[in-house]
Amino acid sequence: MSFTRKLKSNRIIYAIGHKLNLFCLKFHPIIISFRYIFADRIKLVVNNKKSKTKYLIFQKIDFTGLMTHMLTVLGWLKYAEEKGYTLVVDMSKGENQYKDVNENTWEKYYLQPMMQGVSIDENEVNRILKNENFSICPSYTRYGYSFDRYLPRKMLKLFPPVITFPTTHDYTADEKTQAYYEQLYNKYIKMQPSVIEYVESEYNELLKNEGKVLGVLIRGSAYRDGKPFNHNIQPEIEDVIAKIDEYKELYNWDKIYFASEESKYEELLNERYPNKIIVNKRHYKDNSIADTKYQAGLEYLSSMYLLSRCQLLVAGLCGGSQAAILMNQHNFEHAYVFDIGYYQ
Repeated sequence: MSFTRKLKSNRIIYAIGHKLNLFCLKFHPIIISFRYIFADRIKLVVNNKKSKTKYLIFQKIDFTGLMTHMLTVLGWLKYAEEKGYTLVVDMSKGENQYKDVNENTWEKYYLQPMMQGVSIDENEVNRILKNENFSICPSYTRYGYSFDRYLPRKMLKLFPPVITFPTTHDYTADEKTQAYYEQLYNKYIKMQPSVIEYVESEYNELLKNEGKVLGVLIRGSAYRDGKPFNHNIQPEIEDVIAKIDEYKELYNWDKIYFASEESKYEELLNERYPNKIIVNKRHYKDNSIADTKYQAGLEYLSSMYLLSRCQLLVAGLCGGSQAAILMNQHNFEHAYVFDIGYYQ
């Protein structure tokens, strides 16, 4: 894990940042309020008065997972659709964990959501910046940050956020929100033909003829022990097993498709449910080797796709389970997601 990623996952660092924010709110309310209110402001740059097209350019530079990238793109698609922008996903600049060379990483896995059939490389992005009307998605948005709740409610009503992203909790707690984003996903998020071929091949090999399959997703112990600040708390393996047994009595599943990076959980389930566990072996967990980065993302995407093709679901709440629910398009016979709060 890189130094940057360690900082991002360190709850002590986040806690210090949180305290600094409170300090600023207490002693410099005018400065911090101004910065806060206009943090996610989206400004249109007009280079071509004759053109009616407004581009919204999303540039993601960090080490979050592929499903989190996709879910964030969905949030900006909602904004672009409402405001009449054409969203361009540009992951050609900076670094991310799936990038091998100077390329648009998004297009290794997905088509451009609003310009399907058009490839956007760094040169095309530069052309848009020079000749077209555009806005850049702000790297910082207000919704979801811990100091939101410390500002007066009247101020929040006077200056609402430009864009709000649903939390993972919203997908399970609010059926309307879930249905809306399922429709948005179905309309705009299209995998590359080569990726579709890969994931369908995996489905045919592993799940197609296995009867009623229960999909189970739980993040590994490294995630649970690290407790990354503000991420969803993951269930204990004992609680997951209890829910698996309950689903056996209620719905009589035939096999379990198990999606997790934790090998000891896989061993435990194989002991408890012999000859019932199906796994999609992910060979490229270490993304430090350049030529494995694409395969790492492909295997992760395939794993979540297979999860979405199961008839039943038991999962810890995280970006992966959220993505699987969207991909499933409300076709699970029954689904249970452990929604038990956030790490602090």
